[in-house]
Amino acid sequence: TYHGLTGQRKLAKALLESSFSLQLQGGTESCPLSAFEALRAGCIVLASEVGAYPELIKSGVNGFLLTGHHRSMEVRRQATDLVLSLVNNPMATQELRRKAMAVPRDTRRAALTWVRHWDLVLRQGPADARSDSTECERCGGRTEAFPDGNHCMLCGHYLPVAPSTPAEIPFPGQNHGQADRRH
Repeated sequence: TYHGLTGQRKLAKALLESSFSLQLQGGTESCPLSAFEALRAGCIVLASEVGAYPELIKSGVNGFLLTGHHRSMEVRRQATDLVLSLVNNPMATQELRRKAMAVPRDTRRAALTWVRHWDLVLRQGPADARSDSTECERCGGRTEAFPDGNHCMLCGHYLPVAPSTPAEIPFPGQNHGQADRRH
């Protein structure tokens, strides 16, 4: 339901009181740091279903993923309806905040995933057929193994790996079982 125009003062006050983070975009972002920060602060993230947002946000559990073009009236209505319904339901809002703050944030894994992403993007020459590459279950494209799971290089589909302790994730170039000697 579209609730019509809302005054800016009323809207700003409601947003500050309810602590929402609106992250609607069309482009992909492989490591949305602002979403990590918002979740850590207990904000409810409303994000486009692009990039790494589906890896971080479980819609209806610790935030919301909105489908459709980020500038469309339908997505704007979805966001407006969610915000207004949660502002009017403080118990549901508090539960979402609690779950948002409880999302495991392994910053080392996120950093290593980011490094792996850029290693692939900046690689010279054609992409090699790696032995750990698999076929994407959605589009048939090639997936690459990242520290946080397998990512399809064609459609962006993501299949997470089970959580592990940070010590189990080696830095790039580090052999398993050897300490990282960089400072």
